[in-house]
Amino acid sequence: MTKKWKYLGPVTGGNWPSDEELEEVIKDFSNPDYPYVSYSLPENPTSEQRIKYGLCEAIIGYEHENKLSLEDIAKMLDVNREKAINVLYTKIHKLSLEELMTYVDKLRIPFKIRTINKIKPKKTSREKPSSKESKN
Repeated sequence: MTKKWKYLGPVTGGNWPSDEELEEVIKDFSNPDYPYVSYSLPENPTSEQRIKYGLCEAIIGYEHENKLSLEDIAKMLDVNREKAINVLYTKIHKLSLEELMTYVDKLRIPFKIRTINKIKPKKTSREKPSSKESKN
């Protein structure tokens, strides 16, 4: 089981963690399976990834606005703790679009889907016709 770190306050008056504790924190945070790390979108996200991320962000906003805990959200969505962590830490690779839409509906969160695809125009080459082609 992964340890959840306790906040000890600002680093003053000897609260600085030991080298061993820092190594343990770095090891935990570096583990890809560490549950308490928020994910961001990949460099060139698909439309589905952007929509899923936006739905997670809407649920996170709802959680913060209503001062809810992870357990509160899990209960409201009728999911286990792991699934709630996936939503609240934007682990969109572990969530389907359909289930996220169901969660937003359960929480009655108003949302608008807006995606903008930046499509670069194709470059066309306009070469001058060769002297042979222009004579024909």
